[in-house]
Amino acid sequence: MGTARLLRVLLCGGIFIVAGWGAGLPEPKVPIRNPHASMAELFTCLHGKTTLVSAHRGGPVPGYPESAIETFANTLAKEPALLETDVRTSSDGVLMVMHDDTLDRTTTGHGKVSETPWAKMATLHLKDNDGAVTPFRIPTLADILEWMRGRGLVALDMKEGTDNKAVAAAVRSAKAEPYASVVVYSAEQAKAFHDADPDITVIYSFEKLADFETLRQTGVPDNRTMAWMGIDAQRRDLWKIARQRKIPLIYGTLFFGDYAMTMTGNYAHFGELVREPIDILPTDYADIAYREISKVNSAEKALRTCRATGW
Repeated sequence: MGTARLLRVLLCGGIFIVAGWGAGLPEPKVPIRNPHASMAELFTCLHGKTTLVSAHRGGPVPGYPESAIETFANTLAKEPALLETDVRTSSDGVLMVMHDDTLDRTTTGHGKVSETPWAKMATLHLKDNDGAVTPFRIPTLADILEWMRGRGLVALDMKEGTDNKAVAAAVRSAKAEPYASVVVYSAEQAKAFHDADPDITVIYSFEKLADFETLRQTGVPDNRTMAWMGIDAQRRDLWKIARQRKIPLIYGTLFFGDYAMTMTGNYAHFGELVREPIDILPTDYADIAYREISKVNSAEKALRTCRATGW
């Protein structure tokens, strides 16, 4: 079938047809091509000009499952976005993207990801969030990094047991530092990534004032850091420090905020966060968030100002 990155399977009239990744997929509404060395530097430029939506698990909707390349394409065809996805490892060491530690919910397979060889996972079909089987397959990390180039930005959430060095090596090999970042869960993990690739951007959780100094002591510089500030309490004291140090600020409406807005039908909170300003807004409602953000400022204009769009 050729190299792994050139494989995808389409369901057409009941017949499976092998095609290249991206064949027949829509291209982005606003392609993002970051001219800076790191993703963090791009968002430093964008600060105050716009807020970019972060589509949780790639922006799944009916017919488009979590973390499929086809889902990524569907999301980016509607809005420029940072796409969040999760990295796991097969039993034989292949880096691939999936949120759960088991195959049951999101694929036609069963069992633990870490106990399943890639050759088996490559035969499975992904299911959407309603449980409907789709024609789409599980992509490898290499697939994702290749397809995302020149199209958008991706945040790789490091799931338990995933080899930091292997992921850093994959990002470095793909020269993906301008458009790929990693979500880490400790200062030690942030340092491991920075030591492996000094240009990779780490998304680090700042929960208290001391976390800023803890990360600084690891040697990870501010221009390779983005600050995850959670989804509930708005720690404005921490936001202030992040802004002073020009660390891009991520604050989400996932789960609680999204649910509250859905129940009331009032999505004005998205616009309020843009005015804060928040640099990146993770949500399960990327389309709606983008619509509300566009009422306040233009992501397209901001990306052009920072020379970060166009093929």
